[in-house]
Amino acid sequence: MKQILCIIICLLLFLTANSQENIFILVDVSESSIKQDLINAKQALFEILSGNNLSNSFVQGGNSQDLAPFKLNSGDKVSISKFGDQQTTKSINPNPVVINNIATDLANLFSTFPIEPKGKTTYVRLAKAKIAEYAKKNNIKTYKLYMISDEYTDNFGSNGKPNYSDPYFSRLADEYDTKNNPAHEDSFILVRLNNSTNKEFKLTFIPKVDLSKYNLPGNATPSTTTNSSYEGSCIQFCFPLKGDCSTKEETEIKTGTLQVCWSCQNCPDNARFDVRVNNIKNNKIKEIKNIPLGFAKFDLPDGKYKVTVFAINFSASATTTVTISTFNPIWIILFLFLLAAATCGYWYWNKKRQEKINSIGGDGSNDIFSSSGTSNIGSDNTSGYF
Repeated sequence: MKQILCIIICLLLFLTANSQENIFILVDVSESSIKQDLINAKQALFEILSGNNLSNSFVQGGNSQDLAPFKLNSGDKVSISKFGDQQTTKSINPNPVVINNIATDLANLFSTFPIEPKGKTTYVRLAKAKIAEYAKKNNIKTYKLYMISDEYTDNFGSNGKPNYSDPYFSRLADEYDTKNNPAHEDSFILVRLNNSTNKEFKLTFIPKVDLSKYNLPGNATPSTTTNSSYEGSCIQFCFPLKGDCSTKEETEIKTGTLQVCWSCQNCPDNARFDVRVNNIKNNKIKEIKNIPLGFAKFDLPDGKYKVTVFAINFSASATTTVTISTFNPIWIILFLFLLAAATCGYWYWNKKRQEKINSIGGDGSNDIFSSSGTSNIGSDNTSGYF
């Protein structure tokens, strides 16, 4: 009996340990983030983690039930790290807190939530790689990643290249989540703030990052792509889109099928890209990930879209704006023309019909009261009484 009890206890302990989640929260404190947005995002994140209703935010393209997997459980480990400029991002060193009492422990953790923006740049890729670095060094194979940021991709100027003084950080960022060294991220959930003036600001919830096939630079096969090898790489959109890595132009197309075509100057042979299309009005996003150079196709309704192509195994990106308008006035003109023709045809037919009726009605040969008629009323041949 004692042996069975011990087995049950060990099994429960094992299941409890395996149900505990490692959760890493990244907060963008670059100056493009607004302090009030960070304060509101802090409140929204607290509500989501504690399982409360959203008071100042909403799930993009979904509903509050989609946030259920992100509610904390007792035993979960949570850390909050800030990122932004290069030095701030390099300094990421998570310090996870074990959540026993959700209300109390979460309140204590959020007392250190960063809300003061500083720095001009946003090193998103390096921030993700720093979390993966910590996880690998602490034997964490999978984890949840929550990001609060106004920009999902790095932008470092005309050539899209960050300048790292230490080659380790260059490799850490460049080799994160590449084809040969994947850090697989599950599909994410986006949460937007109700009153944010920055349409790009969002909370991104990634339910699972899998590092089972990922290795740190010291153990990974060196990437064929390095900053020095592809300095000056530039993505150029092809017809019908306009723009490149340094310019942003607008294009209008008359079809609901958006064909994104691009070339890349001074890019590696094994270049891989993500393509993201963001509806500017409702912030809905469609994307195609990890594809080779050249082409991606999206079926979209009428609207205005921001199109971004960015490399995933080296640093380069380009953004352009596209307006889709499938409405063609020629069909209305054709309809009005046919309607006018039908109306004129009916009017002409009705006019001729009326003229024929009037012509028949005006002929006296069939009128019994006509003086030329053949009526025998009053004739001596019809009566002998008078």
